[in-house]
Amino acid sequence: MNAELRIVILYEDTRGPTKDFGLHKLIEACIYDIVDGQRHLLVRALEGRQSNGDSKLLRVCRQDIGDISPKGHPVVAVFDNDRIRRLLGLARETEHTVVIDKIKHGCAAPAQLFVFLLEENMESVVEAAGLCDPSISRAMLTEALRKNLAARDVVLKEVCRGDKQTARDCVLGKVPSLQPLIQQCARWLLA
Repeated sequence: MNAELRIVILYEDTRGPTKDFGLHKLIEACIYDIVDGQRHLLVRALEGRQSNGDSKLLRVCRQDIGDISPKGHPVVAVFDNDRIRRLLGLARETEHTVVIDKIKHGCAAPAQLFVFLLEENMESVVEAAGLCDPSISRAMLTEALRKNLAARDVVLKEVCRGDKQTARDCVLGKVPSLQPLIQQCARWLLA
């Protein structure tokens, strides 16, 4: 594993900074399933940051990439597909490449920015986790789907446990838009 690489992954998440939020931990666990390396190196290589909403994440993508990673390491932005289209005023059927180009428009370091669209939104991932891991409390899942951030983290972190790769694979099957992000990060780490 490339011990020098640092990948910053930016999320729309609307809370203040916290390192252990559910979606980032899920992505980290799925990447670990591929690279099967030393977990401490993986955790050090991947930094998740919340941007407190899609409009702030869009601003960060256009203005702050060089500051976020001044050494030129990759910066990944994860947008909810439905919300970013509304923010950009794009139709639901607009091609992904057009959406990504519009996000990158005005970016000071577009070659360093890698954009991934989460189909359809965060609730899709939470719902998939609940379907793929029957041990998750139904009450907790209900709260998570009501956008309770703490409950969302509990649900997503449950499928991150080391013995639940089958559940993670199931989530990736139900939310295939996560796969390109995970595979790209794994390729960078294994290069």
